[in-house]
Amino acid sequence: MRLPFVHHFIRIIAPAIFVSIIAANAARKPAESSNSGQQNTVKKMATKSEAKPVDFFSKKKMELVKELDEVMREMIWLIRVQRSSANKTLFGKVYRALQQAKGIQLTEKNKHTCDQYQLEKVSAYQYRVYEYCQKHRSPDLLAKIDWSQNRVTFQFQGQNYTDILGSAAALVAPVIDCTVTIEGESRLSELHCSGFRITRAENVVRFESIGYKKGKDPLMVLKGEVLKNLLPYSDLIISVPLSGKVKVLEKKKVPDLDETTPAQKEKEKQKEEIAKKPPAMPAPVDPKKPAEHFEPVYVDPAKVTQPPREGEGPVNDSESTQQNPNNTLLKNSQPDVIEIQENQPVPQPLPTR
Repeated sequence: MRLPFVHHFIRIIAPAIFVSIIAANAARKPAESSNSGQQNTVKKMATKSEAKPVDFFSKKKMELVKELDEVMREMIWLIRVQRSSANKTLFGKVYRALQQAKGIQLTEKNKHTCDQYQLEKVSAYQYRVYEYCQKHRSPDLLAKIDWSQNRVTFQFQGQNYTDILGSAAALVAPVIDCTVTIEGESRLSELHCSGFRITRAENVVRFESIGYKKGKDPLMVLKGEVLKNLLPYSDLIISVPLSGKVKVLEKKKVPDLDETTPAQKEKEKQKEEIAKKPPAMPAPVDPKKPAEHFEPVYVDPAKVTQPPREGEGPVNDSESTQQNPNNTLLKNSQPDVIEIQENQPVPQPLPTR
């Protein structure tokens, strides 16, 4: 009995097709596995090349901000000759904001106004720090921070730092830019700021630049000018070497109203020298030298006692010069021509008894 065609297909052709499908699948799997391996390596390389976002709450970064606060405290001490309390600087407020955001309890609350902060993350590398004193009032912007791998840029809003810079300095310091250079893993190397203003006594000190270089000479250099009534008064340069004394050079641009000029000082010095000299003493009289002979002047006593004649008398030179300043002859007093009238009877002498 002959078997049907379907039976032959199932017994011979079907197993061959099944074996070919298995072989094709086995050949396809290594290729797919190799492609997936290449994709994984590409993804891993891409993640390694991308920079990691900034974590402001890391311990090393917070220590860097704290060190910047200490450096600026030394600068303020050199300017005001008075050391400020901890965190009482531009960087100090940022440090307190980071502490508060991390849940650390702030100390010395009585030395800081408001002392309530908000931290806003703009991007992976940019943050903004705010301070607010009232719930129903929008917070004040303190700083904009841009943190790259080896450099940090701080842009402080000076008008919101009245308790640190002083009211007068805060008015004329709208923006203060500071650049921090980092070495290694968040280690401070250099600090440079421009637009820094601060109140000193009754004046405002306006700095062109303040700089700090760790481990280099000079360690700090502060260059600026003192404003008196918000007008330039004197130039100020402060230099701090690695070893030795601090150099503070202040040169006045305009003398004070009650200050004497150099010419007046020279005259006063000459007067003081003359006053210090002893008075001139007369020459001593030599007893051996004969006295000088003076001839007497003879005056007639009769002429001295005789009264002055009419028209004579002491002449007042001042009156004469005032009336006749050019010393010219007056015609009324001394006429040029004397008129004699004729045909006038000649007076006869009186008879004598």
